[in-house]
Amino acid sequence: MDNPLQIINMAKNALYFLTPASREDIIEFTLNHQMPDGGFAGRSGQSDIYYTFFGVQLLFILQGSNIPALTFEYISSIKNLEQLDIIHLTCFLRTRHILDRIKKAPQRPWPTHQTDSLLKRFISGNGGFCIDKNSAPGSIYASYLAHLTCKECNIELPLDPEKIIGCIDRYRSQDGSYAEVENMETGTLSVTCAAVILQYEIAGIIDDTAVAWIIERQAETGGFFASKNAFLPDLVSTAAAVFCLAIVGQNRSVNQTILDFVESLMQENGGFCGNRHDGTPDIEYTFYALLAIGSFMFNPGQRKTGDQFIEEKTGVNIT
Repeated sequence: MDNPLQIINMAKNALYFLTPASREDIIEFTLNHQMPDGGFAGRSGQSDIYYTFFGVQLLFILQGSNIPALTFEYISSIKNLEQLDIIHLTCFLRTRHILDRIKKAPQRPWPTHQTDSLLKRFISGNGGFCIDKNSAPGSIYASYLAHLTCKECNIELPLDPEKIIGCIDRYRSQDGSYAEVENMETGTLSVTCAAVILQYEIAGIIDDTAVAWIIERQAETGGFFASKNAFLPDLVSTAAAVFCLAIVGQNRSVNQTILDFVESLMQENGGFCGNRHDGTPDIEYTFYALLAIGSFMFNPGQRKTGDQFIEEKTGVNIT
């Protein structure tokens, strides 16, 4: 699936599943998390670039270019990008790119060379990218964030992609999954999904053993466990698993009880919780709910984008 906004377009497939009332509830829930400075908040109640990223994605999916003007001001106010770790930096860059697409961002375009320079600080000495510029070991998750950000922002990855593949190989666990530490007996679902997607998109390889390991993590209740040792399935792991399987054309292996699982986590206010023991919804989980549903509904045979799927089913082009 070759699409710059791959994740957003996958999540858009969920719009066919949602009722109009549910869409409005999710929009209202998302807007209720916007702070006076234009950013979006998580559970701390303060604006944060991480949660602003999820807020912007949700609104972009649900109502197109109708993003509050204050959000553009908040993103423009963020300085000292050199102090951010790769998670928050890539959230900023990806959010900025979405806002640029809807032509309300500052008139001066974001310099490609500046993005390149910011990401280079996270290149690891042993291949791949690292989470924090002061940490040497390469990270599969950090490498995936760098790869995804460059793909979405249409810039060249400031590292030979083959070095990322080498980094991935070192972190294969004994059971065929992937971890962030070498020589582990088993890995985690999120890291394994990142590894599978990177191998597929960089080298055209489908790691069948890792894909089978991911499929095995689905619970009878529909959600996915974060690892072999997790006690209950969670929404983030579920979204990561089904999205990954959709990318490599294996989401038809997912049991349709996933829809029941995701729906069970929706609250009356339109937000979603992370798991069945968590009673506090937030906008990160709400985005992952749409991604889980949209990835499950994606047809890997036709390889459609979210926009094409919605236009065919509803007759409405939502871009």
